[in-house]
Order: sequence, then C-alpha cells, then structure tokens
Amino acid sequence: MRYLTSIFLLIVTSHLIHGQEKITLKILSGFKWTNSNFDDCTRYYQFRTDGYFEHWNCSMNELDTGVYQIINDTLKLYEYHLKSQVPIRFGGVEGTEIRYQSNYRLKSDTLWSVYYRDYKYNYETFERIPERSYIKIQKEKK
Repeated sequence: MRYLTSIFLLIVTSHLIHGQEKITLKILSGFKWTNSNFDDCTRYYQFRTDGYFEHWNCSMNELDTGVYQIINDTLKLYEYHLKSQVPIRFGGVEGTEIRYQSNYRLKSDTLWSVYYRDYKYNYETFERIPERSYIKIQKEKK
C-alpha cells in the first residue's frame, strides 16, 4: 500500500510541476490568441493551418508574419522582417531574416513564454514573469 501511495504522489507531483498540455494544430488555429498586458492595447496571434501565423503588434501598429513549429510540448515562433528597409537600388539588402524567436508551452488556456530571442540586438531571455510573458486565448472562434 505504501508503494502504491508513493507512486500516486509521484505522478500527481510530476503533473503539477509540469502541467503542460499537448499543443495541437486544432487548438492553435481554432482561436485568436491575445495579450493585453502591454501598452494599453491588445496584441494578437492568429495561427494558420499551413505553418504560418500573423502577429498584430498594436504598440507598433504593425502586422508581422512568421512560421511556427510544434516540437513535443513546445510551440516555436519565428517572426521575419525585411533585411533592409532601404530599397535595393539604393544599396539595400534583398530578402528576409528571422528577427524574433519565441517559445511557448500550453497550460490550460494560456501559452506561457519559456524563451525569447531578439536576433537584431542579440538579446535572449528565459524569464518567466506570468503577468508579462504569456498569450491568453480569447474564447471566441475565428
């Protein structure tokens, strides 16, 4: 009996510590994911079924795009920007490059940030500040 109790407690503790749920394409693409914790406005992500997403950055008034991957229990987002805002005929560089990478894990109806990297300024963080680092699902179908 003591052995069974120990196993049960180990399983429950493991679930409480990790608490992640499986991220699926159906969960991502079925809803609009929003975050209202920045700049007194609401940012959102919309995930398409073809591996692309749109990110409305309300503080910059920009609609960014990128690609995403689901690897095990982690959602990886890669946002792209033009390599140069200068036209090519004036010496600008053609093409796009990764600007940001964000990794999230799902718990209940919330994506929690577990990693962030800004490639332009070579900044990365693993911080987990709940009030600043999550995207909350909006409970409305698109």
